[in-house]
Amino acid sequence: MATLASVLTSFISLPADNIKVKLQKQHKNNQIYKGIWDCLMKTVQREGVQRLWVGFWIYLARGFPHSFVLIRVQQWLT
Repeated sequence: MATLASVLTSFISLPADNIKVKLQKQHKNNQIYKGIWDCLMKTVQREGVQRLWVGFWIYLARGFPHSFVLIRVQQWLT
């Protein structure tokens, strides 16, 4: 259960995190993206949909311990 929760959480949240990082890395003098939707559309057009999940395994490895401990503790308490 914890493994499935970690995989689903990573799969759903990673595209938003990747978009956020791209927006944060912009320089104020040279803004490539106008906002969230512009960044999403340009990323999909230029790089493809699969690039929204770049770094999936690292992201999963970071989030797995949190989900595992959280779900195990919740099961233990109930």
